[in-house]
Amino acid sequence: MERTEALRPSIWARLQAWVGRGELRPGLLAFLLVLPALLFLLAIIAYPVLYALWLSLHEVTLKGLAKGELPFVGLRNYGTIFRDPVFWRSMLHSAEFVGTTVALEVTLGSASPWSSTTRGPASSAPSTRP
Repeated sequence: MERTEALRPSIWARLQAWVGRGELRPGLLAFLLVLPALLFLLAIIAYPVLYALWLSLHEVTLKGLAKGELPFVGLRNYGTIFRDPVFWRSMLHSAEFVGTTVALEVTLGSASPWSSTTRGPASSAPSTRP
């Protein structure tokens, strides 16, 4: 029996044949050139998020990390933290901080164009006022 793998060229060989003959469309070529960077970014972003999710479902201690023993506890960690008043106080402080800083940034960012005077290099620019 003949092996079918020997009859079919590999994906890499087919890609090299397409590139060699100039048969790749510009959009496909652009995608193939960007693909390694996209995969790298996905790995950099996805790995820590998935690992943090995995750790959140286990009981993690320093001793357990050293020994490699991380017993599965499921959603018990989430139940514990949602019942903790310190967690909710820290969430309130974070929300206050975000609300205050965003409001200040929007206010100062919106007010800065109207408060600037036309002194300096911009004063020689022609005026657009009627």
